[in-house]
Amino acid sequence: MSYKKLFVLGFTIIVLNVFIKPPVGLAHDFPFALHQNIIVEDMEPKTSEAGFSVARHQDIARDSSLTLYNLPFWYRKNISRYIDLGLCGTISLTNPMVSLGSELIIGKKPIKIAAGIYPILLTTQHMEAAIGRLKLPGKHKPLIKYRFAGTGIVIGIWNWWQMNLIFGGGSKHLNFYGGVRTSKLTIGPLSGISFDLKDEWTARCEGSVLFKPPWEDPEEVKGTSFSLGLAIVKTFGEFEY
Repeated sequence: MSYKKLFVLGFTIIVLNVFIKPPVGLAHDFPFALHQNIIVEDMEPKTSEAGFSVARHQDIARDSSLTLYNLPFWYRKNISRYIDLGLCGTISLTNPMVSLGSELIIGKKPIKIAAGIYPILLTTQHMEAAIGRLKLPGKHKPLIKYRFAGTGIVIGIWNWWQMNLIFGGGSKHLNFYGGVRTSKLTIGPLSGISFDLKDEWTARCEGSVLFKPPWEDPEEVKGTSFSLGLAIVKTFGEFEY
């Protein structure tokens, strides 16, 4: 990997997530979607990728101090010419929790459709109250909550989903993409860039503007938010047995 490019990327992450004023409160009723870092560039047959991102969500319409920090991570594998499957999750830094799910990506450059379902939500008994204090509309809170006695672990099952329509182009080593992202709490445009570093490593930067979706009550989901994520991705060739 190019150490110069890695240093620039790392410095950018520090500027965005350390020197910016930390979040205040746990409110989470502004338009919101998880970062998925899915690009239009096709995977080579039977290859896979693993990635890790730093994402920041900022309410830009009502309260500039309302911020969420997340660490998305994923593993995706090409299984056919037009289909990729992935396992993915997000670690929340604002409220110490982890969500887990799966993704299906269908299509071929220059257009793809991606759908994600994130049913698992993990937290601790100490932070269990955070689940209720997220101020999500009632129907978006975990459908099931269960405490594991003596462990301090709480698991929640919820019906969170996301979908993306993305399109783009560029060379194999420099890919530009854009599209529309929807989730239970938002709809809005996204755009990003992906560029190769060295030794099968790739850097991605993705941003989106998120609005209240027409299917939500304006009293429950309000305002507009902006999200920005920076990711490092490692590509793996076909495994040999």
